[in-house]
Amino acid sequence: MSTIASPRQILGLFLFIFLFLYYDINNIWLKTISDSKGSRLFITDWKLAQEDQAMVHMKDQCLVEDIKFTRPEGSSTIYEHVICPTIAATHPKFICNKSSTFSYALLAMEDFIHFLEDKNFTILYVGDSLQEQMYHAFLCAVEAEEALVAQKDQQVTLLLERSKRRVQYSASYFLARLPPECIVTRPKFNVTSLQNEDWFQVATRQSVTHIVFNTGAWFTPSGIHIHNRKATREQTRLCFERHLVPGSRLYYLLHILSEQYNIEMIWRDVSPAGICNTKTHQLEESKYTNYYNDFQYYNKIGRNVTVNLLKGLVVPDVYETSMKYWREHMSASDTMHWCSFMTYNVPSVWNTKLFQLLLSQTKPDV
Repeated sequence: MSTIASPRQILGLFLFIFLFLYYDINNIWLKTISDSKGSRLFITDWKLAQEDQAMVHMKDQCLVEDIKFTRPEGSSTIYEHVICPTIAATHPKFICNKSSTFSYALLAMEDFIHFLEDKNFTILYVGDSLQEQMYHAFLCAVEAEEALVAQKDQQVTLLLERSKRRVQYSASYFLARLPPECIVTRPKFNVTSLQNEDWFQVATRQSVTHIVFNTGAWFTPSGIHIHNRKATREQTRLCFERHLVPGSRLYYLLHILSEQYNIEMIWRDVSPAGICNTKTHQLEESKYTNYYNDFQYYNKIGRNVTVNLLKGLVVPDVYETSMKYWREHMSASDTMHWCSFMTYNVPSVWNTKLFQLLLSQTKPDV
């Protein structure tokens, strides 16, 4: 005797089939990105991504007194703890009205510039305002050391002039055109300039030997739309993947520079960011960064592409080290950027790690 399924059972069956197909389609869209040979490059399972977030949350609590940071909005005021007044005066937005809360072993700039000249290395920083902060930190350290040497020896060393020939910066928030389905939605910015590729020309014409790059801070649901709709978190991640993996415009440019111009590619980790909640005393996602927990996820892709496909390098431990110094952010309302122009600042730590990386990768002449 055959059994006739009840309407509830039939409905349940259809629902199961629908969810199965929906999940399978999303797997094709979200989980697998293949190279020209069809091999799987990334497994971007959302459940795994959620588990990774446990590694990202801050262990420290942000106390109320730690968030009372102030900075001179639009002011060129130079505080006593600023070590490079010339560089700082041109970028006052990164000046904080507080001193550093940590110390770190920084490399001597004179020795490092001499190293770059001796090896005929030219470094190009490429990326957003955080890469710019890294470049400013380098110039600041050079200016401070040059002033110290000039005061001691009564001579002008021209260290800053020499350094600008060896270390350069090119602003480009996305480094290349985004995939056509991923649209930038920040009306107050010039979208074209955010995706400019001028850095590519600089790299080919200035005899650049190393490119230090990063992208990711703008890949948030508030910053990306897909097909004229606000992107979901999963879709935003997909945009980042498609922007960087083989087949993308950005990967094409990086691959040309790596293969044809023999330029070493160096990925700089996305640094952590969030905002302090004065009620819970916990660091949270800020309105500007939006989903800072995703940044480690972006790092995995950036590292994979740079090391495994472009045969490049990674500035080590940037994320982990920066986590320790989260109180060095600009303010409780801007926990994306870092206080700069002091003897010790987080972008200078990144530079020190980069310089140590270059030194360790260079074999002595035999």
